[in-house]
Amino acid sequence: MGSLDMCIRKFHDQLGWGVRGALCRGTVYRSAGAIALAARGALSEDSLHCEHTIPLACLAGILRRRGPGMTVEALADLLLTGSVVTAMSREERHGPLRNRRACVPGGQVSTWSRTHPEFPKVAEDGILAQPGMRPFLRYAGTGIAVSFYPDGGDVAALTETLTWEEHQKRMRGFALYRAETYFGDGAAAPASP
Repeated sequence: MGSLDMCIRKFHDQLGWGVRGALCRGTVYRSAGAIALAARGALSEDSLHCEHTIPLACLAGILRRRGPGMTVEALADLLLTGSVVTAMSREERHGPLRNRRACVPGGQVSTWSRTHPEFPKVAEDGILAQPGMRPFLRYAGTGIAVSFYPDGGDVAALTETLTWEEHQKRMRGFALYRAETYFGDGAAAPASP
């Protein structure tokens, strides 16, 4: 089936988070560029990019360290709530995201194309997760505005403060992202807020 990174990508594609076929319709985070494309009726596979806000290599690193011994339910919970994917325009992907920048004052300068200013610790050092890691910190200094699509809330103000734990809690508020929806006792899942 391929590398763990590609397996995660295929899982995300099945949820409608990818560009091919679904045009990122399953993503809950969307950039201003992606929202503008939708408003103009210009969504296409050529105009959109499925941005893994936490890069696949980082998620794969977490799974490699946590995976052995995890129940299927715990694995599903990690993939459903721990993945952070943002629909972006290709222009944003090939413009501001390609610029080298430090996401924290005095921090490492990078394009952060395959890494994250805080999540590399997870993949490289064997640390499972540090409390307070901030997924959207990766976009600091890009000028890219991101919204939480279900309520239209602006994530830009939270770029430096929204933690991975808060993201996971937010996602568990929707039945689609709760593992028990798929692995529960068969009872109907509660309605999403």
